[in-house]
Amino acid sequence: MQFDPVEPPRIFFVGKSNEIPLFHVGDCKLANDEVLTLLGPNGEEYDLVAKDWGFYATPSVNRRLISFGIMTSLVEGLQGKRFIHLVYEDKRDQYENYCKSEGLRVIAWLHEGS
Repeated sequence: MQFDPVEPPRIFFVGKSNEIPLFHVGDCKLANDEVLTLLGPNGEEYDLVAKDWGFYATPSVNRRLISFGIMTSLVEGLQGKRFIHLVYEDKRDQYENYCKSEGLRVIAWLHEGS
């Protein structure tokens, strides 16, 4: 793994009105079969795995993420762009308010199955 911090962080704005600041703090390059685990504020784990064919972009959405209280949604924005969001179960109301304010439509909750 190679990690390159971005100092000072690059700030850019996103959202429907470009009012949400994001801070690009670093870049990480993984070799095939390396795992990078991101930790949430309460010890939640999010793994990203590099493979020779691409990436495992998330742990199992119907088991491991649920065990951390995280739900997975597929959403579509106003310009037809699609995103996968990981949502804390106890923050669902906040998430739904965010989607409404940003004009996002939940296509599916992926952790619920088909």
